[in-house]
Order: sequence, then C-alpha cells, then structure tokens
Amino acid sequence: VAQFGSRGAAQAPFDTWATAQNARIAAYETSMTRHQAQSDFVERNQLSGTEHMEPADTAGLDDECDDALALGEVPIGTLPDLPAHVNCPHWAVQSYEPPEDPSSLWLGA
Repeated sequence: VAQFGSRGAAQAPFDTWATAQNARIAAYETSMTRHQAQSDFVERNQLSGTEHMEPADTAGLDDECDDALALGEVPIGTLPDLPAHVNCPHWAVQSYEPPEDPSSLWLGA
C-alpha cells in the first residue's frame, strides 16, 4: 500500500482489471448459453441441416477456429462446441430442413 499512497489508490488498478474480467466472463457465458440453446433446439426437434461458422475470419490467431472455418458448410453437429475458447468471437449459423409438422417444434418452454 505504501507505494500507492493509499488503500484506494492500490484498489483502483484491481477494480479496473476486475471490470474487464467481468465483461469477458459475461461474453463467454452468453456465447456458451446461446450455443447450448441452439444444440438443445436441434436435438429435441431431431432437426437436420447444415451449419457454418461466423464471422469467417480468425486473423490467423487460433488453430481450432481456423480448422473449423476451413470446413465451410457442414452437416449440423460437425463444428466444435462454441465458443471454442475464451474471447472466441464465433458462432454457428444453422440452416434446417423443414420439419413435417412445424407446430410440434420444441421451442424451449
């Protein structure tokens, strides 16, 4: 504390860091929840179709995402679980084959 002059001055850098971490955690948890909901929707409705990853760029920073993007349009369930890592900006875009009875779709309720 002596090098910062006061307890408040010592706390300020930690508070800044903690705020940034909270934002990262919230973004990761939101992405995980979205992916799980999407997976549940496909599984419970026994849907088939295709999927691809968006955005279509990794800037060459992540091998797992580069590999998944290289797959292009694939059958649903082929892509890795997303987010693939902390700070992963990707999500799956899915196109479904029309179900026989759309009124029977499970919608998460």
